[in-house]
Amino acid sequence: MKYLNFTKGIWLDIDVKKLLSLKEKFIGASSSTCKLALSREDKVLRDTLVDIAKSEGFKINVDYVGNIFISSSYFENKDKILIGGFCDTQITGGRFEGVVSIISALSVLSSIKSSGVRLKYDVELVLFSANQSSRFFPSLLGSRYLVGNISKEDIWFKKDEDGAIFISELAKISYLGNDYTPNIRAYFQ
Repeated sequence: MKYLNFTKGIWLDIDVKKLLSLKEKFIGASSSTCKLALSREDKVLRDTLVDIAKSEGFKINVDYVGNIFISSSYFENKDKILIGGFCDTQITGGRFEGVVSIISALSVLSSIKSSGVRLKYDVELVLFSANQSSRFFPSLLGSRYLVGNISKEDIWFKKDEDGAIFISELAKISYLGNDYTPNIRAYFQ
């Protein structure tokens, strides 16, 4: 299947079999309809994404609040076009909530890499942390941090209704990262 790329009319092949395989890996990783932010179920999906990205040779970065960035990394320190979404859900979110955007973004990233096309900007997948957060309030914490609307410290010390602290839960699932911050040119979900 071919899709028109958003720059200069370049056609990319989307490998439908690979796309369906990615869907099976993600859905097989967690059949739960409830994947609260920084939970065991959230970690399983994050680990699945990172494992697939590593197997494809992509560069992986994680920021201070657990946002995951995956790139073909042929441009360093250049503006990025971000694509992606989230994998945490509302309490009754569903198996496909959020994950579909990640599967689609990973498929696009893989297609760009395999095509050999060089774009003006690097395309980078982002998985936002605590986006649909029914656990830590308010929602959209990862994306708010990325655009500078909330500090990492304000996020780190948020508590859920059981008193669990965000930074402790983030460390528990091994996704407390570093100061990585891409220069964002555009974002598509």
